Amino acid sequence: MGGIKIDPPEKDEFEISLFGPGFGESIVIHIGNNNWVIIDSCIHPSLHDPIPLDYLKKINVNPVESVKLIVATHWHDDHIKGISDIVEECKKADFCCSDALKSDEFRTFISAFGDSGIDDSGVSELYQILHTLIERKKTPKLALANRIIISESEITSGLNVPVFLYTLSPSDASRILSIKTIGTLLEEEFKIKNKRRIVDPSENHISIALWITIGSYHFLLGSDLENRSDSQVGWKAIIEDKNKPVGKALYIKIPHHGSYTAHNDKIWTDLLVENPIACLTPFQLGRHRIPEEKDVHRIYSKTNLVYATSKFFKPKKIHRESAVDRTIREMGVKLETIYSSMGQIRLRFKPSSKCNPAVELINGAIELKDILSI
Repeated sequence: MGGIKIDPPEKDEFEISLFGPGFGESIVIHIGNNNWVIIDSCIHPSLHDPIPLDYLKKINVNPVESVKLIVATHWHDDHIKGISDIVEECKKADFCCSDALKSDEFRTFISAFGDSGIDDSGVSELYQILHTLIERKKTPKLALANRIIISESEITSGLNVPVFLYTLSPSDASRILSIKTIGTLLEEEFKIKNKRRIVDPSENHISIALWITIGSYHFLLGSDLENRSDSQVGWKAIIEDKNKPVGKALYIKIPHHGSYTAHNDKIWTDLLVENPIACLTPFQLGRHRIPEEKDVHRIYSKTNLVYATSKFFKPKKIHRESAVDRTIREMGVKLETIYSSMGQIRLRFKPSSKCNPAVELINGAIELKDILSI
């Protein structure tokens, strides 16, 4: 991870770092006094550790002692790979997941398929986490709309200002919808056991969007939460909730890689300051890319302070022996190659200084407009 300054933030310095290698996403946050929060996980092919652990060790932070909370926003592969290793190493950390995952249906689902040998990292990661928590006799923190999961006073935070971390979702309606979906998956048990992967057809109903308040500063982390026509789920449920946290955020981690499926104009008018800092991780798997060019232009119509963790890559043609290609086709296997740098967008600042944070672009992170120049 060349290019990273090998120094941790000061005790009274807030940090939020977004990582993305082109397939995967993770956020690492310093909330003062060498206390850290990890949100989601991804793994770069050249690294042994999940990216959050690798980064903390590179800046001389001991994850075992310093990580206080780990959040799995949802169980899609690009947000959860390696997170069971993070939970295993960070023995003092609490684990937070959606309240929907405590349902009997989901526990049955995890028990049935978590160690089934199906190549599905999301399910197997959660299976490992639940077993780790059982061994430690720890109960996960459960995310619901407007639930405070971290609360630190000005004295205890280390940042010289109060610190709050809220979960904004899932809504009650999203939880019910997700439980119904998991029930449907269980009804199709035989079909699932003959698949190589388990696909969650509920899209992103239970993704956890988060809100951070650091003194007078606010940050919105959009996860993969989508916008739906139903006002009781997704972004509409958050926007219309009269009990949501007050204030407007100066920073947004743009949801779902900048896809239009996660766009709602009122996110920008009701939840964010004018011209906020906006960051995203691109998604590329084969020919499928997010954000598209029209998404880039749409985002720039809302703010000109937009950054991405990496560019898209140019796929390289891999030459194999014809017999090997034939065997792969006969097996029904489809191969996708992922190329990318491990980009990082980092903000550090001292909230008590009343100075706005500066943006650092590390390891190939770029202004979003440059993502189209390939």
